[in-house]
Amino acid sequence: MVPARSPGRPFYLAVAALALFAMGNASWSAWREAWTIDEPFHLGWSRRVLETGSTRRDDVPSYDSKTPVSMLNVLAQMSLTYAELSERAQRFGQGGLDLTQQKIAAVTKQMQDWLAHRWAHLFRFTVVRDPIARFVSYFCSQRRGDIERYILDGFSLEVARRDIHTAPQTDIIGTDLSRFDFVGHTEVMDHVSAVLSEVTDTEIVIGHRNRTHRERPDLSASAIARLQEIYRADLEVIGS
Repeated sequence: MVPARSPGRPFYLAVAALALFAMGNASWSAWREAWTIDEPFHLGWSRRVLETGSTRRDDVPSYDSKTPVSMLNVLAQMSLTYAELSERAQRFGQGGLDLTQQKIAAVTKQMQDWLAHRWAHLFRFTVVRDPIARFVSYFCSQRRGDIERYILDGFSLEVARRDIHTAPQTDIIGTDLSRFDFVGHTEVMDHVSAVLSEVTDTEIVIGHRNRTHRERPDLSASAIARLQEIYRADLEVIGS
């Protein structure tokens, strides 16, 4: 049986050259060209939600498959537009990265105020949980092994932020809870259901399907102290 021959160095050089050419051509096109013909349609629904509050999909055929995730793209573009950056600068940071960052920072509060005004009529709520109990629930549901060793041998704020289930809740909802009309707690979900039912004039029953059946471990004082340090912001804002 004849062994397969390696393509050889010229082949790999040719592939690398083609890849560089493709990347260079894409970059040149992005610099020189504008939007493609269909890009506005992909962001149209999210832009309309932000500008008018309308979530309708049946009036525009192309809106039936759009999702709110593209609101992040629209918000980024609107922020840069308010910062008076050109379209090309929005894509490549023309005029200096420092200047771009300064202008973005300058309009961040303006965008936040604009969103607050646009959606001021909406009932804003969030539901939080005791951070220590939340972490223990995560570990019992998603991981295996010794929870004490996991906490004391390397678990840190940086590691916690790598997973949405362990990231501090204040990273997600912020530290100013006064902007919410209601802050519920998972420990009293019946109360959350009652408040939401009253606000919406609809009976809302919140079940508990994702229940962990593993026995909850008792943590040592040192493990609790480590978690309290990691979730210090949560404990200060949300409490325990």
